[in-house]
Amino acid sequence: MAGSFIEAQRMSVVSAEDGHCTMIMPVTSEQCNPYGMIHGGVLYSLADTAAGYAVYSLHQESLTVEGNVSYLRAGKNTDTIRAEASIIKDGARIVVVRASVYDDSGKELITARFTYYVLDKQKGS
Repeated sequence: MAGSFIEAQRMSVVSAEDGHCTMIMPVTSEQCNPYGMIHGGVLYSLADTAAGYAVYSLHQESLTVEGNVSYLRAGKNTDTIRAEASIIKDGARIVVVRASVYDDSGKELITARFTYYVLDKQKGS
């Protein structure tokens, strides 16, 4: 499921199975806003990507149809960020995922909820 955006951002999947995913991404100056904090779009993108891999661990293909994020604290003074995502509702066509992104010290930077539309049937069916 890797693609040019994921590779360009240097996102890496640590694990993706049974409706859960952990991803990491190094933080570079190019991903920061003028104030030296990680741009909100970068945090959102990592959360959405991890959530997508959580869905992919159970289904063939899906598309994000809705995303909601709450920014809890500024991402700064961290070399790496980590996303954790877990499916909270696995329907026949609609899947809801909760995701969070953390800094190096384990502080939660954002919490998010994503809704996906499943294009193909479940894996193994």
